[in-house]
Amino acid sequence: MRASSFLLALALATGSACDSASSPPVCTAEYRELLIKVYDLAGNPVTGVSLHDSIPRTGQALTPNQVGFLPTGTYVGFEDLFKNQIRQAGDTVLLFGDKGQSQFGVLWIVDAPGGCHVHKAFGADSILLP
Repeated sequence: MRASSFLLALALATGSACDSASSPPVCTAEYRELLIKVYDLAGNPVTGVSLHDSIPRTGQALTPNQVGFLPTGTYVGFEDLFKNQIRQAGDTVLLFGDKGQSQFGVLWIVDAPGGCHVHKAFGADSILLP
């Protein structure tokens, strides 16, 4: 009993993501990034896209980190770093991208169930860059 209480306390103290099957939620060390794939009109992945987010409710502007080894044309649209900028029950997030003269905008609904990690409840997984 003492060991399980210690492990529960350790998980709650160190995590940044949650296991929604648990009640109450138990946060883990998982880090979530919500991704978007960008294609040109011929269906080819587009490189060199600049992205930024806006949360209309607060007016907050955010720039997701584009680090790591993502497939060509895949970008981080929102991440756990921003989970405290949205309501746990969900917020509208506007994702804007551009490359040269071409631009796009995407509307996502992002929530943070249990306050542990971000989750895209609604929105596109890919977009065509005109």
